[in-house]
Amino acid sequence: LLGYDIASFNDLHKLIKLKLNLYQPLSEFNLLRIIYSNQAIEIVVESFAPDVEQYVRSIIFYGNREIPEIKSTPVSLSLMARKNAVNEGAYEAILVDDQGIVREGAWSNFFWRDDFGIWYTPKNKILNGITREEVLEYFKKESIPFEEKDFLLTDIKERITAAFVTSSLTGMVFLS
Repeated sequence: LLGYDIASFNDLHKLIKLKLNLYQPLSEFNLLRIIYSNQAIEIVVESFAPDVEQYVRSIIFYGNREIPEIKSTPVSLSLMARKNAVNEGAYEAILVDDQGIVREGAWSNFFWRDDFGIWYTPKNKILNGITREEVLEYFKKESIPFEEKDFLLTDIKERITAAFVTSSLTGMVFLS
């Protein structure tokens, strides 16, 4: 990557994806995750091929992000959560803070539906992802009942009937 003029993170992402495709084409089921800080850049290519007819597994991971609203903050919590999820055979780790409030996935936003058919997504201390915003716009357009509200994990466990996570890389993935 040395010698390239990279104006933004998006340029970096496109360049790395282009270079990787030259050596081994990335299929639609490969995720390219680029994690960078002022000390290092980590490039991870993960294979993921969810069957849209099936659900993927998630785990609960306890921890607090320092500044969750900013994507470029230290990612050590997400890396630890992701490692635990992979070690337990799960697709994603759902982050729960020290007050027991469900916040988001390690690399995604979290949605859940209650037994009345209302969809919820956390409101505070999250990164408002692009795909999350698209889902909320879709809910509004289609008059699907939803609410942005923080809930305790214990409350969600009592009322949940369905859940999914969203990210720019994978879109919407339903959780078991």
